[in-house]
Amino acid sequence: MPLNETRSTERNAVIARAAGVLFAFSAAKSELTLGEIAKCAGLPPSTVRRLLVQLIDAGLIDQDGLSRTYSLSLRLAQLGAVALGSRDTVQLANPVMRALTSRVGEAVFLGQLSPQGVVYLAVTQPDSDVRISTRAGEVRPAHTTSMGKALLAALDPQELEVWLSTHALEPGTQFAHTDPEALKADLEGVRSRGYAVNNRESSAEFTSVAAPVRDHRGATVAALAISAPAYRIPQERVPELGRAVLEAAGELTRRLGGTVVGVA
Repeated sequence: MPLNETRSTERNAVIARAAGVLFAFSAAKSELTLGEIAKCAGLPPSTVRRLLVQLIDAGLIDQDGLSRTYSLSLRLAQLGAVALGSRDTVQLANPVMRALTSRVGEAVFLGQLSPQGVVYLAVTQPDSDVRISTRAGEVRPAHTTSMGKALLAALDPQELEVWLSTHALEPGTQFAHTDPEALKADLEGVRSRGYAVNNRESSAEFTSVAAPVRDHRGATVAALAISAPAYRIPQERVPELGRAVLEAAGELTRRLGGTVVGVA
């Protein structure tokens, strides 16, 4: 093997071993001993010791002077913030939304919660004669839409009470919640199964299902929804679409640096 190829292979191996050391840390185990790092990285302790010295010199690893345990440095957190801050949610969502529309043959929406309601950020339409007219930029009441309910279900109890005290539950249709306790019960179901359902609540002609999207902090920052004329989403199809929107929301969550949360 030529000398330059040998050196390149050696550099790649060093980078891979250093990455193994860095990825040994997690939210559950943010401080590790040398032995724990070696076990997680699958490397000899002597190799890990040398890598740790280099990573400390580079400012990527910190060592506690008393416990002698190691942790990731704040410099890595700064780099992570730069990477995450450069990502646009809509841009990252577009391929996920197109794939979901192709999979289920229905319109897919991306939305966020605002003081006025759910703001529709993006939409992908199926190749169908019957389409939903909602466009990006429109705002709909949160309590009558599946995206809105997915986002409301992510609020903590105090936040939800504040929201209820400042928003009248106007009926979109005869199927919409107008009683706060009924809405709370519906939101509890959303938390249990992981996705929300709008069964002709915003419009008597349409049904939708939606799931929350989380960022790297674990915060719910958006929701994805599948929506279609009600006759194309009979009750027996709801679980299938619920699973599909959960998978798509999970993929977008991963693209935003978040962790997919399981449901009961």
